[in-house]
Amino acid sequence: MDRSASANVTNALDDLWSRVDAYLRSRLRPDPYERWFAPLRPTGLEGGRLQVAAPDRFHRDFVEDNYRSFFEEFLPTVAGEPLRITFVVDESPRPQQQQRPALTPVPALSAVSPAPAPPSPDPRDARPNPRYTFDTFVVGESNRFAFAATQAVSTNPGKSWNPLF
Repeated sequence: MDRSASANVTNALDDLWSRVDAYLRSRLRPDPYERWFAPLRPTGLEGGRLQVAAPDRFHRDFVEDNYRSFFEEFLPTVAGEPLRITFVVDESPRPQQQQRPALTPVPALSAVSPAPAPPSPDPRDARPNPRYTFDTFVVGESNRFAFAATQAVSTNPGKSWNPLF
């Protein structure tokens, strides 16, 4: 790939990431944005897949586990094309961040009208996690009674141990 083609890909990636970053800033509170999204960096855009690097494995795993569906929901709209996302660990060194002083002043509260609360989900729509079943539960001495009680409730709902606390 020649320099101009490489520069075009880099410019396209930077442009896309600036739109993604603007979207994230507009949708998230400052604390989660600064903690989880500000450290992310785009590292590649190829074959309909945006590669995003996190500073370490923990960070990558957290964003992958908790925010992948969020990214895949808004990314095609922001990009203007169907894109998938891949999270990786950024192995390149990052510039040192300045140390924060021990006591940081608390910003003054301003009179801002609260955002409308999202509608609460209907509890009837809740589905248990398919990974948490009686077949995968590890029974030990300390939880044998709880295991037996939950099995009794699941086999005869509303009859015994109702409600189960």
